[in-house]
Amino acid sequence: MSRNRLRQHGFTLIELLLAMTFFSLILMFATASFVQVSQAYNKGITVKRVHESGRAVLAEMSRALAQGSTLGGGVQAPGGCLLVAGTRYVWNSGFHPSGSHGHRLMQPGNRDFSLIRDTRPTCGEPINVNEAVNMLDEKIIVQSINVTQIGSVSNTYNLSVSLSSNRTGGSGTSCDVINDTYCDTVNLSTVVSARN
Repeated sequence: MSRNRLRQHGFTLIELLLAMTFFSLILMFATASFVQVSQAYNKGITVKRVHESGRAVLAEMSRALAQGSTLGGGVQAPGGCLLVAGTRYVWNSGFHPSGSHGHRLMQPGNRDFSLIRDTRPTCGEPINVNEAVNMLDEKIIVQSINVTQIGSVSNTYNLSVSLSSNRTGGSGTSCDVINDTYCDTVNLSTVVSARN
């Protein structure tokens, strides 16, 4: 009997299987934690990018409205146009359901805009790619921009801007889960008094 005890060196098969199972569970937990942290980080970056873009667009358009003496505009399906004292803002709304850029302003030279600023005098004129300034990056979509006059004779306007990340649907509530990208929509508004 003492001879058998001397020959036993190493681990049994059951001990090895238990150790491998325990180690595998630890690795699976670590991997799942890493994936969740990565998704939370991407969500935070998306929220930050959409909110910063919304605030920048709202601030620029508010300044233009406050300093402008003339206001005009029109609808360009599927977007819109706003003319303020020699500055034209043109946008397309929404995102094509297939994920393509079918509803965005396509320009020669592969330039793609969802919101641009230029100095054309009317909404009907074509966009000059060389003078147009892209106000949003390619991953931000304009859901809506509305300017409404407060009161019938007032020079006070309510400006509202709704932007979303590139995976958000037209209503801002549906999300295309291709590549598991987080969706975010920001709705901002302000009241602007224009000078006469």
